[in-house]
Parts: sequence; structure tokens; C-alpha cells
Amino acid sequence: ALCDVNTERLAQGIQTVKSIQGNTPTGYSKDEYDYRNMFARDDLDGILLAVDVQWFGKMAADALKAGKHVGTEVTGPHTLDDCWSIVREKERSAKRYMHLENCCYGRDSMMVLNMIRQGVLGEPYYAECSYVHDIKGRFIAADGKLSWRGRLLVEGAGNSYPTHAVGSAAKWLSINDGDRFVSCVATQCDPREWQADAIARFGQQSPAAKVVPKTGDFVAVLIRTAKGKMIRVDYSLTCTRPYSRYYLLQGMNGCFDSRSGMYVKGTSPSYEFEPMARYYEQSDHPFWRKDGDIARKTGGHGGMDYFCIRDFVKMLREDREPWIDCYDSASWSSIYHCSSQSIAQNGAPVEEVNPGSGGVGV
Repeated sequence: ALCDVNTERLAQGIQTVKSIQGNTPTGYSKDEYDYRNMFARDDLDGILLAVDVQWFGKMAADALKAGKHVGTEVTGPHTLDDCWSIVREKERSAKRYMHLENCCYGRDSMMVLNMIRQGVLGEPYYAECSYVHDIKGRFIAADGKLSWRGRLLVEGAGNSYPTHAVGSAAKWLSINDGDRFVSCVATQCDPREWQADAIARFGQQSPAAKVVPKTGDFVAVLIRTAKGKMIRVDYSLTCTRPYSRYYLLQGMNGCFDSRSGMYVKGTSPSYEFEPMARYYEQSDHPFWRKDGDIARKTGGHGGMDYFCIRDFVKMLREDREPWIDCYDSASWSSIYHCSSQSIAQNGAPVEEVNPGSGGVGV
């Protein structure tokens, strides 16, 4: 079954399934809540949500309430209430939830994780991660209204798309697997680029040029963990810069920097970074070592989509917890709320609190 309020896209999806699988799925498009009628079916094992970010929390919770396993595409739950509703409904229903963060499955990201487990880099204690993606052309939808991406800019300050960046870093530092986020500080520069681009494209008096973003052109977040480790998260959707997702992992015995390469004390021939390729033979993650070729041929984003969707399907078939679960999703996604709070308080730390205490939570 497929659901989409855009009937043209729904028809395209139905035709795609028919041409590949040979069967014709039932379509749901009556209104924005017709998805609940689809969730009520007794012949569905799981639901995959690929919707506007503002709908992820509500729809994922509804899927779990309907007794279905569910996966949400990036960026996952949008508000702190969304995060809690997914966690609580998952625990109540005993169904599975997966956050489909494909960047965690990238070859270099998984190799660094493998090197940490092998002890090659020593104890990791600091990471840098980023999502810097100039998408000014995607803020206005075909109907002239703000797209869901545009709404992210105008509805609040802070890092509203954190998981592409922080997912890999969180896995490297064992967040929710021995350590946890406890506080963050955030700051941002003033927004300039969106309005300048809107004026250039649509004119000084256009509705687009009158939109005033609350998110700055560049947002920086520093996160501290319970074990005294740190993650820096950089974010921008408006910088005039080619697409950039850079990562760094600092360990006691070496460093990975996606912009420079790898350095391992006692292994690297000099005190300089080496190409990552030198370490593939000894430290390539088993996923990529065994199935890298088929992943690159059949999966998007260089192959990492293949492993992400494969884990989602395994979650459904084997009824087992996924690698990226509801607790990961809630922790990573809460960066938006907490970075917004910190910016509103002129960069003051936002601390971890217990749920239900009335304060913010990390």
C-alpha cells in the first residue's frame, strides 16, 4: 500500500511498484489523515515514512499505535514532544522503530567505527561533524509557498537537521551505548544569504524576499557527554559553498579527518595524514568488505542507502531492534530543540533534565 496526498506522485509510485514487482498496491490519498486507514490494515508488517519533517513524530506514533513496525526517513522527529511520543509509544507497543539515517552506513564512517572497535585509534574523545548544504533553491515549493525545508529556516533558530552530521559521531563515541549527551551550547551568525538570493531570483518586492529567516547562515553546536567527551556539529543550508559533509574523530592513538585523511601513531610512516585507502584492507567494515560492490550498484548515496534499507528490512523480518533505534533518534533529534534554547539564551548551556520536570531535555 502507498499513501500520498499528492495524487500525481501517488500514481507514479503505484506504477513504479507495478513495473518492478508486478502487483498494484492500494493507494490512499483522500485527505492528510488517510494514512491512518492504511495503518489499520492487517496485512502490513511495517511502515516506511518519507514525509515532511513536521509530520514524522505524529505519523510514527500513529503507526506504532496501530501495531506496525516503522522507520522514518531523515530528519526524523522534529520537536521534543515528537521525540518523547515515539519513545513512549514504542515502549508501550513493543513494536520496532528505526531512524533511517543513511550517513551512518557510509564506507569511511563504518571503517572508523571498526577501527575504534579494533583499538587502532585508541579511546575516542572528540568528534566533529557537519551538514553544510546550499539548498536555497529548495525553500520555495512549486505552488509558491514555503517548502518543509523553507519552514525549517523561518520557524526557529538552531540546527534543525542534525542527524546527517551527528549520527556517525554518536556511534563512534558510544552514545546510548555506554555514554550519553548531557549538555550543549550553540550559536549562530545572522541570516543574510537567503534574502539576498530571494531578491536576486524573485525581485525586491516578491513574497519570497520578504521572508525573514530565524536560522542563521551558519550554526555551531558543542555537545558534552556524561564521560567528558565532546562533539562539534556544524550546520548550514544557505552558505554559498559546494555540498560538504566533513567529519573528524580524535582518539588517544590517532585521528581521522575526512578532509585530510588518517593518522595512526606507530603505523603512519611520518607525522602526517595518509590516504584513507591505505586502511581499507585491514579495517574495512564487514558490511562493505562483503557487500560493497552490490551496495554501490544498487543503493543511492554511494551505496550507504543499500545497507540502511537492508537493516530496516531485517528489523521487519526478524522482529529485532535496529542499529539506529528510537533512543538514538530522540537523542540526535533533540539537538534542534536544545540548540534553539541555547541560542535564545545567548549561548548559555542547555543541561540534561529528567523527562516530565518541565524543563528541556537532551
